[in-house]
Amino acid sequence: MSLPSLSRFAGWSLVLCVAAVSACLRAQTPPAIASDDTLHLEDFVVSASRSPQDPKLTPSSVTLLPLADFHSAQIGELRTALAETPGVVVVNTGAMGGQSSIFMRGANADQTLFVVDGVRLNTSNVSYGNFLGGADLIGLDRVEVLRGPQSTLYGSSAMGGVILLETARGRGAPEGVVSVSAGSLGSFGVQVAEQGGTAASDFSFSLGHTQTDNDRPYNKYKNWTYSGRFEEQAASWLLVGAT
Repeated sequence: MSLPSLSRFAGWSLVLCVAAVSACLRAQTPPAIASDDTLHLEDFVVSASRSPQDPKLTPSSVTLLPLADFHSAQIGELRTALAETPGVVVVNTGAMGGQSSIFMRGANADQTLFVVDGVRLNTSNVSYGNFLGGADLIGLDRVEVLRGPQSTLYGSSAMGGVILLETARGRGAPEGVVSVSAGSLGSFGVQVAEQGGTAASDFSFSLGHTQTDNDRPYNKYKNWTYSGRFEEQAASWLLVGAT
């Protein structure tokens, strides 16, 4: 009678061991990733060292503007978005469309440098005031605000700081967005943007128009903005682009 009992006990032990090993293997097997899941990369900044860098490790004071949040808050002007950034004071002259100036860390307005797709927009003798007064966020993919003296990397025009702007790079199937706004005093605005790309080439462009009568006679304002970017991977070692 004892032999069958021992046999059943051994059989149960074997079943329990197999079940435990199976559960352990299931616990160590990584979950399957759906093909449509999006891989989110960590944020990085470029302006601090002119190369991609982790914002937590850079010694400079730099802010990457959350453009998606500004779009959700219906903030469409670049100067309004910059005014929300710590350490940046934006001064507007006159009504909508007037010149705007930026003061960072006590520096003069002409000591802030704008860089668009790697190209300097202004110098100490050429102002960015008209551009900032009418620029919008449509067509932009990245806006960085680098505070403090940056003359070593960018020259004497960057004694107060640097504002880095990058137009959107096209990716995936072509898609677009249209935004329309209207208000009092004959105010009206429309923005259109389109982008797309493949592994070999990509494109993006945007077009915007804003007009208003403002609240004073003979003070009408009309403005057109546009941007475009095209890149072609001509070879494994050669990327050709225009902006």
